[in-house]
Amino acid sequence: MSLNEKMSKEYTERKLEKIKNYEWINPNSKEAFLEYVKFKQTERITSRRLSRILDLFYHILKNFDYDFSKLTQKQANEIWNWIGSQKWKEWTKYTYSRIFKNFITWLNETYGLSIKTKEWKIPKPKTQ
Repeated sequence: MSLNEKMSKEYTERKLEKIKNYEWINPNSKEAFLEYVKFKQTERITSRRLSRILDLFYHILKNFDYDFSKLTQKQANEIWNWIGSQKWKEWTKYTYSRIFKNFITWLNETYGLSIKTKEWKIPKPKTQ
């Protein structure tokens, strides 16, 4: 493991611990999110990819007090639109949109929700 990989892994582990310890997060959302993180870890994703997931959900959990285990279509649409309206770089929005859409697919399968994402378009950023 290279030094960068080791530092990235340690950073990601610290970030995950912080999220686990935040008391202001809706407990049901925290539980659902941590289940999703475990699911993603079974896919053996890199620390950097996991770090992006944690970054996005830190922002979502900070800005929305929704119970992810009972998320409605309206609430999911609000989060989707919020991601698109942030002043992030195009590639960040693209990455976060893909992460959120994947999370919704997982929520639908895990919690029996029926949130539709077909209308959610993710414009691919222009490459230079």
